[in-house]
Amino acid sequence: MLNYLKAFSVFFIWVIIALTLHSTINYYTFGYCLNAEEDLKKQTNKISNNLAITVNKTDTLFTFSKGFTIKKK
Repeated sequence: MLNYLKAFSVFFIWVIIALTLHSTINYYTFGYCLNAEEDLKKQTNKISNNLAITVNKTDTLFTFSKGFTIKKK
């Protein structure tokens, strides 16, 4: 039982270190997206019912005015 508790403790410490490093690396690499939902709502209100393919926020590659349908055979 003692070996089980030691192994579980080591695993738990490893998980805490891994999650901390993961969140730190993501923060410094990508930044947090705290306002992502608000930005998405603003963009969908501007587009109305059109579907658009964009490269970034300013460059639009293609716009579907009527939408599209996916049919499964």
